[in-house]
Amino acid sequence: IDVSAHQGTIDWDAVRADGVRFAIVKATQELFADSKFGRNQDGARRTMDRVGYYHFFKVGPDPEKQAEHFVRTVGPLRAGEFLVFDGEQRDLDPAVYRARMRVFLREVEGLTGRVPWIYSSPSFAREYDLGRHFARHPLWVAHWGVPAPKVPSGWGSWGLWQVSDKGRVGGIKGPVDINLAGPFFVGFGIWGWAIVGAGAWWLARKGRRGR
Repeated sequence: IDVSAHQGTIDWDAVRADGVRFAIVKATQELFADSKFGRNQDGARRTMDRVGYYHFFKVGPDPEKQAEHFVRTVGPLRAGEFLVFDGEQRDLDPAVYRARMRVFLREVEGLTGRVPWIYSSPSFAREYDLGRHFARHPLWVAHWGVPAPKVPSGWGSWGLWQVSDKGRVGGIKGPVDINLAGPFFVGFGIWGWAIVGAGAWWLARKGRRGR
């Protein structure tokens, strides 16, 4: 799953009891921290096998300051934790957008020593030609209601797949984004495909594939 203040107060023990094993938590947006970040970080770290943190990027504020605030808000990273760039603004000059995005990504990597992930739908990646410029960054692809996600040009594969924004999970009131992990995300190499299959079965059993 991925969560933010929109999910309200989460019962993380109930989330794990419902079969969820990893979570991506919203940390910041522009120069503001998510109001539920501290609580969600603590709960996810205590109950999940892997935890990531995302920043909702806007081109307005200085991208270097956004990166610094993001990293400072998350704090020291634990083993296996990862950071994500989430940008969703449309109809901007692609070259300008990529330039500011590049500043953010480089600053985050420089401060943490970890290559940030990129969250994108196939159409968003196409609009800004992200794969040609940022394919060294692991991909978290958002593609709902399809048997398999379309991998944007430039990337060879996906690491995370957001399959729905209308999932239902114990411990969370209302809808929540549901994600499936690729085999190498979970750290099992080729054996990870068994994890992918198990995840798809869980989604189908729960009826959470969404639209």
